Amino acid sequence: MSFEEESIEKIMKQEKDKYRLTIPEKIKTLESLIEAIVTKPSEQNVKLLRESLHKIAGSSGIYGFNEVSQMCKQMEVKVLTWMDDLSKVNNEELQEFLKTFKKKFK
Repeated sequence: MSFEEESIEKIMKQEKDKYRLTIPEKIKTLESLIEAIVTKPSEQNVKLLRESLHKIAGSSGIYGFNEVSQMCKQMEVKVLTWMDDLSKVNNEELQEFLKTFKKKFK
């Protein structure tokens, strides 16, 4: 491996480590939104959840957490269907997603 390749690899590792530091905040945001939706679904909270999932899907993919990225993309698609009909919100699916999301970062 050349010096340049080693430098790039080192930088990527540092950036991934920085990203890891943001994960607890991402988990708190998802927990809060999911709890709000489970307690009392609202169009606004479902929209905020979709936006958070979209951001996490993109950023986690950039930093090499491809499985998390895919999970978030899949959940985002489901959440999009709920935006037009809040009766479709699946609380169990949300809780399971959150549980799996947390496990991926342990």
